[in-house]
Amino acid sequence: MLPSRIAEELKLAHLPVAIIFTNDKPEGALEQERGKWGCVIALLTEAAKGKTAVLSRDTCGCSGGRVGLGFGSRSYDEMRGGIEYFLSTGRGEGYPEGEGYRKTPELARAFIDALPATDIPFTYVVFKPLKEVDPEKETPQVVIFYANPDQLAALVVLANYDRGAGDNAIIPHAAGCHSIGIIPYQEAKREKPRAVVGMTDISARPHVSPEVMSFTVPFSRFLEMEANVEGSFLQKKAWQKLRERIPEPHMDTFEAIAERRSIRKFQNKPVPRELIERILEATVQAPSGNNSQPWRFVVVAGKKRSEMVRVMREAIRKCKENGVPLGSSEASANCMEQAPVTIFVFNGEYVGDRREKDWCVVDVQSIGGAIQTMLLAAQSLGLGTLWICDVFYAYDELREWLGRKDQMIAAVAIGYADEAPPARPRRPWQEVTSWVEE
Repeated sequence: MLPSRIAEELKLAHLPVAIIFTNDKPEGALEQERGKWGCVIALLTEAAKGKTAVLSRDTCGCSGGRVGLGFGSRSYDEMRGGIEYFLSTGRGEGYPEGEGYRKTPELARAFIDALPATDIPFTYVVFKPLKEVDPEKETPQVVIFYANPDQLAALVVLANYDRGAGDNAIIPHAAGCHSIGIIPYQEAKREKPRAVVGMTDISARPHVSPEVMSFTVPFSRFLEMEANVEGSFLQKKAWQKLRERIPEPHMDTFEAIAERRSIRKFQNKPVPRELIERILEATVQAPSGNNSQPWRFVVVAGKKRSEMVRVMREAIRKCKENGVPLGSSEASANCMEQAPVTIFVFNGEYVGDRREKDWCVVDVQSIGGAIQTMLLAAQSLGLGTLWICDVFYAYDELREWLGRKDQMIAAVAIGYADEAPPARPRRPWQEVTSWVEE
């Protein structure tokens, strides 16, 4: 899996997308309907939102898209009335209206002839969120970022960071699909490939947000740029000041639900306190029985994390000596050690036996809803989480260390993910649902 440090530092609202050539059609991928027109950039935008899309010579309904993705140049030659007229003045009644992107048909023809058209020896071009790419099984051709002006400025600087000249990012006039396809493909053949800034295509821009431009680099250059983040301007005050005005990435509820994963490897990177406070603010909006709001939270961060892990591991050691099966407790302790923040969740309504049995069940239901809200809030802010029940191996020890007398329900580790695990199998809703109707 391929997480991106660049995407995190720039707080990108969209996921970086890899273009992959393959002869194997990915199962369940979005695809244009055969025989119908559709813009390639619309599918790219869906990939930037977390979905995988696939195109082929037969299903790419736009002639420019077929050329832009590397499916040869014949589709331009077959355009009724001539591509040079379509891009410029038009040819008159009975033909498509000219787009006016070149002053004359001659200039338009010169533009078309200069394109680095290619015919790739593969059946499919796949748009795939970078974080879902398995580098042991697939190699991207290029990586595409959707960026606003501040983020684009940073990408251009990073593209020039390790080179003497200042022309390592270009903005050619081209169709949107050209700027993410054949032009970056051509750059990949250069000794020092350049980045390509795109989405200057007026016809393609309705398929992206108004503030978005694309920034595409050959995969080899992407890896170099990723390695250059450490120690660069991205860790200096000037960028950090600018970064503050970039909104935190967010996603809608259905995206957060679909994208959430249990994270067991975290980066050694602190989570700003204000993000944890935003998560907690969202968490307490969860519903509860009789609006009792039984949840209570203890946030462990900073130097206290080492004490927390020591208490956890000491309790696990005692369990082991007593022959208690350890399950995943040791792995959970490792996760708590890695994560910059662990939030313990308690039932504040339960102290000793002073709570009716039925209400204890209601409390746990309510707190479960709050934990799920916490996980989704963190996901929408670009953070990874792990819901940990293994704290029960150290139930008494952790309660004593935290100074709590109420009921400990669970803990949630929070941090920046250092892995991108695939979705685990889920039963279809039809398999687990029955309807009671008239």
